[in-house]
Amino acid sequence: GDCRLTIDIARTVCQVRIDFVDTNLNPPIRGNCVSQELTVSGDVWPLGVTSFCGSNSGQHFYVEINPPAAGSSQVHFDVRTRSSISYKFGLWITQIVCDGSSNIQAPSGCTQYYPTARGVITSFNYGGQYFNNQHYRVCIKRAVSSCQIIYFTTDPVMLEKFGNYKTYPYTRAGVSSAYCVRDYLLIPGGR
Repeated sequence: GDCRLTIDIARTVCQVRIDFVDTNLNPPIRGNCVSQELTVSGDVWPLGVTSFCGSNSGQHFYVEINPPAAGSSQVHFDVRTRSSISYKFGLWITQIVCDGSSNIQAPSGCTQYYPTARGVITSFNYGGQYFNNQHYRVCIKRAVSSCQIIYFTTDPVMLEKFGNYKTYPYTRAGVSSAYCVRDYLLIPGGR
């Protein structure tokens, strides 16, 4: 069955941060959430992620409020299931007044925001299949008195289109536009 959670948004709020807590839906199939998914709708700007499924505990995302001309804003969280397999989802929802007083207020346009000097960035459903059609920004706040960011991986990193295993060089996806037209990681000003 389906489950809908609706949140009434205070008029002074321009963002909502959603943290996944103990969330586990069926994994994607060929990169798409087919049998179970969480979608977000209402008075919001597009997220850059169509739906969420799989295991996302520990992940977060931001929703920017697009207030209606009249009345109050609402955000809808819908879990749809086309499976008899049980699921669970827990969401920690924080409404953010965008007056500059909150240390978790994200810059406009960020789907994820990391305001601390250290952290771990992983894709949604990390450890499982990568979602199709993600178009979102991960933003990082510059730490006071820092002049660089160092990224490192604990596992091999590879971005590629699903089913791209026959493309040469398949072990170097993303090294040029010829091999990775739509799936890439952009670090502005990166060297």
